[in-house]
Amino acid sequence: MTCRGVTTKGCYFLAGLGAGAAVALIFAPKSGEQTREYLADTAGRTKKYLAARGKGIRDQAEELVKKVRG
Repeated sequence: MTCRGVTTKGCYFLAGLGAGAAVALIFAPKSGEQTREYLADTAGRTKKYLAARGKGIRDQAEELVKKVRG
């Protein structure tokens, strides 16, 4: 099963991320400004992680193609 080209695990990750963010907003013990800063920081770190992970996967795929082609 895929959701627009994302694997099932990726879909579960994104759904969990969204659910976690919603729960965090509902039960946030911090002010609105602090919560927004936290969310912006977390989004930035997540973006960097996903970009690095994507590059790693792409690099692995390129190595595999090189091995297969000989």
